[in-house]
Amino acid sequence: HAAGTDAHSALFRDPHGSKAAWMVPMRWIATGAIIIAIWAVVVAALRALNARAGEGHAALARWGVVALIVLIPTFTLFIWDALLALNVGFVSAMWGFYGLVGGMQAALAFLILIILAIGRGPNARLGEKHLLHDLGTWMVGGACVVTYITFAQYAIISFANLDEETHFILMRQQHGYGWLYVAEAVLRISPFAILMSQTARTHPVALIAAAVAVLVGFAIDITWIIVPAASPDHLPSAVWWVAHALAVLGGFGLWLLPVARLLAAAPVAPVGDARLRPALDADHLH
Repeated sequence: HAAGTDAHSALFRDPHGSKAAWMVPMRWIATGAIIIAIWAVVVAALRALNARAGEGHAALARWGVVALIVLIPTFTLFIWDALLALNVGFVSAMWGFYGLVGGMQAALAFLILIILAIGRGPNARLGEKHLLHDLGTWMVGGACVVTYITFAQYAIISFANLDEETHFILMRQQHGYGWLYVAEAVLRISPFAILMSQTARTHPVALIAAAVAVLVGFAIDITWIIVPAASPDHLPSAVWWVAHALAVLGGFGLWLLPVARLLAAAPVAPVGDARLRPALDADHLH
């Protein structure tokens, strides 16, 4: 057991020391803080422009492009830093894209739940059938993209068969962790089956089922990535899983409180965007 532990620890260290200067605590904390600050500035700018009726449209469109340009590299660096903190020796050319499309799928699922929750009263038009159909179509497309990227990453690692890459996957296929990934894969692909029917894409129950499945699968995926790094030789006990689930739900609830306040304090629809009314009136379907 001691020999196995030593081998495991060696694979978690960078054998060539090429990442030693990068993966230091102060740099890691500073980089994360700077990236989060950049995201906060972009979000604040988009919210401010969204509140300006009419005249903010052109600036909102420009800032939307800037937000995408800023998001992709900063998000990729952020999740790479988080991964290397768990396993500094791991290498995958697909990891940034894997994290990005996974986050986009989860965000889309959450957006569907928000729209269904507030799509009444002054926001009733946000729940129009053609808008729900578009969101359902994006959910189906997102499931396909996530499936493709996941398989592509696994295929590249499998074909290359390098120790620093295969160890990450093999460690998460043993000691019960493989079943976690099977459950996660089924849940995140499920929108492809649930929303295959055109009618189902406008049905709130089907959309809620698909969105919840994606969010649960996303939570399991994060667990599958993190937990084996701390417990590589055995699956944690049932008590640990219950505590973990409660902690995740509690953290989600604490995060949801400020989100709910923001939704109540500011208009949800981009009132400053001249394309809002044509979108609500389904002009794109004519």
